[in-house]
Amino acid sequence: MKKLAVLAPALIAAMGMASVAEARSYEVTVTNLTYGQVLTPPVVISHRASFNVFHAGDAASSELKTLAETGNPMPLAESVIGSSAVRDVSTGTDVIPPGHSMTVTVDATGLAKISVMSMLATTNDAFIAIQGESIPFYGSREYYAPVWDAGTEANTELCDDIPGPPCGGASNMEVTDGAEGFIHIHRGFHGINEAAGDTGNGSGEGLTASRFDWRGPAAKITIVAK
Repeated sequence: MKKLAVLAPALIAAMGMASVAEARSYEVTVTNLTYGQVLTPPVVISHRASFNVFHAGDAASSELKTLAETGNPMPLAESVIGSSAVRDVSTGTDVIPPGHSMTVTVDATGLAKISVMSMLATTNDAFIAIQGESIPFYGSREYYAPVWDAGTEANTELCDDIPGPPCGGASNMEVTDGAEGFIHIHRGFHGINEAAGDTGNGSGEGLTASRFDWRGPAAKITIVAK
């Protein structure tokens, strides 16, 4: 886990969340529930209730665009550090394969909220997210993260435009012709180039819906008070 920020006590007081003595650490575990999608390193943010990374129906920020298209969480993580509404930010250090989990730790208080985001790597611009969910005063809580479409790139399902396996890294990240332009619930992976056997890496393995599509939430988020 890469710790990005622990804000000053004066800032915590200004946020009206709690005293420094009441601050605690929370383990946030992201479990990949998909069959074939890899989740990129997640970004985990503890914050006050008024804070949002995105609003459904609006255009994505450039930082969210980067996460949703490339899987890189750092621009988004770094962009929120200076917000007076943010308590702490952490990012994962590696990808999360199907059926696997990763745990990161953030500092928070019982009145704080948690937001978590990560890209589905074998897509154009799909990402999982929970926003503004409550943390437990003790014990644990579980949430299930839906898949959002950032609306910043057309869903070509071509390896040249997709960073995750088996594509081996996208060479074209600016497929804006046909992009929806707003954040919305993702329509899924349909295998539209399956017949052509497109992978972009010479393997001849098509990007099939049977492997890379999903149904329902794509991740389980477990928050444990320490």
